[in-house]
Amino acid sequence: MRPRMPKLITADAYGTLYAPRFSIPKQYNDVTARFGVVIPENQLEKKWLNSYHTVKKTYPNYGKAAGLTVDEFWRKVLVRIYGKCQEHPEMIGMIIDKLGKKESYKVFRDFVSLAEWAVWEKEIPFCVASNADSGVTHLVIKEFGMETFLDSQDIYLSYDLELWKPNPEFFNRIIDDQLARLRGIRSTDPNYLEERRKLLQSSWHVGDEYENDVKCAMAAGMGAILVDRSITNPEACHTEAWERFYVVSSLDRVRQIFEK
Repeated sequence: MRPRMPKLITADAYGTLYAPRFSIPKQYNDVTARFGVVIPENQLEKKWLNSYHTVKKTYPNYGKAAGLTVDEFWRKVLVRIYGKCQEHPEMIGMIIDKLGKKESYKVFRDFVSLAEWAVWEKEIPFCVASNADSGVTHLVIKEFGMETFLDSQDIYLSYDLELWKPNPEFFNRIIDDQLARLRGIRSTDPNYLEERRKLLQSSWHVGDEYENDVKCAMAAGMGAILVDRSITNPEACHTEAWERFYVVSSLDRVRQIFEK
């Protein structure tokens, strides 16, 4: 039995809407090679992950609570990888500049197809809900023309909410905001709980990470669709363990879940 047409769709950003045009290690090396600094990409990937998670632990949410800008957060990540680069003080700044430009990213074609179907064809409220770098996400949305589908009020980022996946409160905040905007219903209204339940039952989140997207959205009461573009079978796959969890090989397949 197919689920009913959604009343709200939220979608992750990094890995779902967009991704680096080339791997992060390659793009770093493209800059640092000018200074004679090249780290093998597999080693750089490990160093980057270790540095990112170490800095993130000390400065969660891109260091916002500590008063850091997002660029200052990334500078701390890069200093742990390359040191202070006293011989080439401009190198780290050049890496940050490169990763802050449109040319470093790509938008997935199937995301555009999903947005066109949801917004233009079905008139379903459509939002971004992500932990991604706020500067890059807004850059991609603007520079790749995603503003056609996304109003500024429909971009929910952990940096702004000061809540982040996998905490289900991240999605609870979005549901409450959409309930107020779409139906004018707030927590003080007598029908709030019933209307909130109805909206949750017809809301779906789409993302590429199981913990942050699927488990988090379902813990909040939403349905979840995991996009795994590495799947060789192109057909949409319904996971029987949970009624409201699907896996798709492409966002082009999302409409097949809901349409007859």
